[in-house]
Formats: sequence, C-alpha cells, structure tokens
Amino acid sequence: MEHIRGRQIERDRLPPPPDHAAGWKLDPRDRRYLRYWDGRSWTDAVAPAAPGGAAVAAPPGWYGDPANASLQRLWDGQRWTDQTRPAATQRRGPPPPSEHPFEGPDWPAWSGPLAFIAAAIGGLLAALPLILSKERDPVWWIGSTFGQELLFVLLALAVAARSARPRPWHFGLAGTTPRQLATWLAVAVGGYSVFILPALLASGETDRREVLPELAGRSDAAVLWLLAALIVVTAPITEEFFFRGFFYRALRNQLEFAPAVLANGLVFGLAHLPSEPGAFVPLTLFGALLCIVYERTGSLLPAITIHSLNNTIVLAFPAHLPVQALTLGLPVILGSLVLSLTLRDTPMRERDRSYG
Repeated sequence: MEHIRGRQIERDRLPPPPDHAAGWKLDPRDRRYLRYWDGRSWTDAVAPAAPGGAAVAAPPGWYGDPANASLQRLWDGQRWTDQTRPAATQRRGPPPPSEHPFEGPDWPAWSGPLAFIAAAIGGLLAALPLILSKERDPVWWIGSTFGQELLFVLLALAVAARSARPRPWHFGLAGTTPRQLATWLAVAVGGYSVFILPALLASGETDRREVLPELAGRSDAAVLWLLAALIVVTAPITEEFFFRGFFYRALRNQLEFAPAVLANGLVFGLAHLPSEPGAFVPLTLFGALLCIVYERTGSLLPAITIHSLNNTIVLAFPAHLPVQALTLGLPVILGSLVLSLTLRDTPMRERDRSYG
C-alpha cells in the first residue's frame, strides 16, 4: 500500500496499538486514516481507512488530504494520486457528528458506567452517617458532597489510566474557535431558555435546588460560602470533567451520536435524582445539551461555562444567595470562556476546518 506523509504528530500523545505488531493500524487520533506502526512507534505514513472501523484501506474516491486540511486528494484504491481539490467543494458548513469524533485513547463504553457506579457507592458510604443521623448537619452534607465530586474526578482518572496515561486533552481540556464558541453558546442558551428552564420551573425544584432546607435561615456566613463554592465552582468543573469529558467521551468511542447523548443525559439526571427528584427530566435535557456543546466545539470548557452559569443563576435568585453566587460564579464563567479561546487547538477543530 502506498501512502503520503501526513502532518507531523506528537507521537507521545498517541497510545500504541493493542497488539504492538508492525503494520497499518487505525490512527488513534483520527479514525478516517490508517497510520503505520513500525513495531516501536508511530510513523508519519498514512492512508485513508475504509468505513466501519476496520484497519483496511478505503475504496477509490476523494478523501481529506492528510497533509493539508483544506484539500481533498484522490485515492485510487492503492495509492494517493496527484489530483487535489478544495475540501469545501464537497461539503460546506459544519460536518455531521462522526463515528469517532474525539482524539485520544479508546476508553471502552463500559468504563463510564463503571466509574459512575463506584462513585455512587462511595458517595453513599460517605453520606451514610448523615442519613442515619437524626440531626441533619448541613456542614457534613456539604463536606460529603465535596468528597463525592472529587471522587468523580479520581475515578475517571483511574479508569482512564487503564488505557493510556491521562492527559488534559483526553478529557476535552483544550481550546475552540471564537466562531464555534459563539455559535454553540447561543444555541445552548436558546435551547435552555425554550426547553429546559420551563421544565425546571414546572418541576418546582428551583426554590431548593441543591440547597438543604436547614440552610434557608442559617446566618453562618462560612457555611453559605462553602455551599456556593460547591454549587457554582466545584460541581460545574468536576461534573463536566466526569460526565462529558470522560463518560460521554467513552460512550462516543463505541456509540453513535444520538444514543450517546441520550444515555449520558439520563445518567446525569439520575445522578441528581436523590437531591432533585422533581427535576429529573429538565436535568436529563440539560445533560444532553451539554453533550451536544462538547461534541460540536471539541472543548469541555464551553460546557463548564454553561453549567456554572446555570448554577449561578439558580443560586443567586431562587436560592437568594446573589452575593456568594456572583462572587464565586463569575470567575469560573469568565475564566472558562477565556481558556476556551486561548488553549491550543484540538484535532476536532482541524476536522471542522476541512469542511470549509
């Protein structure tokens, strides 16, 4: 099989193939291509892969030029030809969700549910003294919830490490383009306003969202600040890292776009069921919306922005803690927006550019 050299890669960012045998393998960064593994490391030699996920060369046709994202190159079934054309002549606008849109290791689809079940058991054990106690101490509740949020992150890292050494970009901690950011923030705000907010208001949960009744008349400022930090800082970051950056990413390795979004949204709603039983449907929709934003931008940071914005609004107004909510929430919202535009590009952005 003849090939052309693809764009230079950072080889330490690519996990080795499972069998380690020399030969043509599916490129772990972009499964549209085969990449040659020489038995010790990945090379720059690439060829188009056939649809379906098998390490087989594609049939003759026009494929994205691995050396130039703005071009397509004609593949005759055995070798690349010298014929090229602008990629935009085939398709304009954003590409449809691909079979494998994310770069990085192939976390199995079951790894997300496994980590979620382990985190749920750990959270239950941590909260057991509070459940059995006749006096519900809000400080204990806040502390146990902080612990469970941290457990989400630790379990995601531990399970991910079974496939490859975890790196920030594996979980979507990378940048996006201003156009993608503006477009999908607008779509998310519109979808939230039309579909999710009315359902949340109808559920009657907005007046006590994640806030224990014992805190309603509490004058202890430190407790209120801890509660605000949990809701507008910790929860958006850790939950997006786990549910979208890890759980959804693992699902998308083996599931199509729609089933992965639906499954992740349902699990996200289920995770909040003990504290917000009436908000299961709107939170399921909210989780699904965040998956879509992550998929289309290729970055987890816009999802963190939206999640923190939602929690800040809820804590500031229905929960009547505007000072704490805005003081702690705005830095997270603005910081994630800035990082979205300043961190390095992702291969998903390169894929999107090839569509013109």
